[in-house]
Amino acid sequence: MIKTDRNKNFVSALACLPPRLRGVIEQLPEEILKNTLEIRLRAGRPLMLCGSYGCCFPTAGGQYSRLFPDNTPSPDKAEIAAVVAALSENALYAHGDEINAGYITFGDGLRAGVAGTAATDGGKIKSVRDIISVNIRIARNIRGAAEPLVKTIFTEGLQNTVIYGPPLCGKTTILKDMARLLSSYPRFYRTVLADERRELSSAEGVNLDAFCGYPKKEGIEYAVRAFSPEVIICDELGTQAECDAILKSVGCGVRFIVSIHCGSREELLRRPLSRALVESRAFDCFVFLPEIGAKAEISAGKELYDEICGVGDDHDLRGVRGRRGQLALVETDGGAGSRNRAGGADRDKDHIFS
Repeated sequence: MIKTDRNKNFVSALACLPPRLRGVIEQLPEEILKNTLEIRLRAGRPLMLCGSYGCCFPTAGGQYSRLFPDNTPSPDKAEIAAVVAALSENALYAHGDEINAGYITFGDGLRAGVAGTAATDGGKIKSVRDIISVNIRIARNIRGAAEPLVKTIFTEGLQNTVIYGPPLCGKTTILKDMARLLSSYPRFYRTVLADERRELSSAEGVNLDAFCGYPKKEGIEYAVRAFSPEVIICDELGTQAECDAILKSVGCGVRFIVSIHCGSREELLRRPLSRALVESRAFDCFVFLPEIGAKAEISAGKELYDEICGVGDDHDLRGVRGRRGQLALVETDGGAGSRNRAGGADRDKDHIFS
């Protein structure tokens, strides 16, 4: 059974808004509130909510419009400044590095994007002032969201896995539930989160440790050195240094589950960083999440590698390297497959996705 704590996170997000804007949102229909994924604030521009329903503009009296209404409230610069102060708990200096990187982490693994005017020195951002745009993202812990994937991909042990898709497709939600499932009964894999932006830290689990705020490269290296993980989970892989650290640790016997932004299979094979993951041949499985609630397309690493190399479709794919398939990310009953402590020693047995 899938369960979510979205309401708690939504309340945390609303608490950071000025009373005028918070009151307008709180009057909206429950169907809008429970499916909202982002609250977008721009100085002098209309308040906007985005979610599985698309985008809407709240108006007075619990009404909203899909178009651009004249009576949608617009935050001013003072209200934007108040939101940023609330997000940082009135400690902007403590969040300086995050703000320079375009975000603020707050609450229980929640994140808000921030944009303003950067001061640079030698091409590096030293500070950001005059923040005029804030995008508050509503993180969700959905128990059971990753069960179909876990039951399919990890039936014969851990697999090096890449989860990719466009923004707001549910990658982080899936990673957090995977951490819970893999680190808890009956598997109890030694699981580590390399959680640079502290978006995975709200994940539940038993045999689970988290390196929060560490740069991914250092977090991965420290985890391998001191925690003997069987699997490391990383969100939003974005640099060649992070990729190199992962490939180095894969050679030490650690399995990885990582996410990366790519809008399609074609982008995955074209973007240099993601293409490098395919060409490394270190990853057994690539999972494409096109959007929340849609079917996940599961591709074998060897299949993608052969596609880059121009090999035909008649090649033999084995283990989780089975043919491309689809798996619906829908509500399922609990229950997990048996644990293979060998960590995938039998991966060469045929396994076909249906």
